[in-house]
Amino acid sequence: MARREWAGKLAVKKYGNKGWHLPYAEGLQSEYARAVRIIKKRKKAAYFDKHSMDADQFDAYIAALDDVYSDIMKGRA
Repeated sequence: MARREWAGKLAVKKYGNKGWHLPYAEGLQSEYARAVRIIKKRKKAAYFDKHSMDADQFDAYIAALDDVYSDIMKGRA
């Protein structure tokens, strides 16, 4: 199962295998993809703007982004 397909599986599990659950699954998949894009964008921006933070702040920020990203990729966020 691909990382994005867990949303469809979750919607079927929660709402049953009816036709009206599809918009929920599609919305959940798009929000999941959006969250992944936001995390990647913030991490990339942090590397370009790391002179505004000291080393400890930068490391903590990147670690927090990595934690959120890994949770999202597991489908647990």
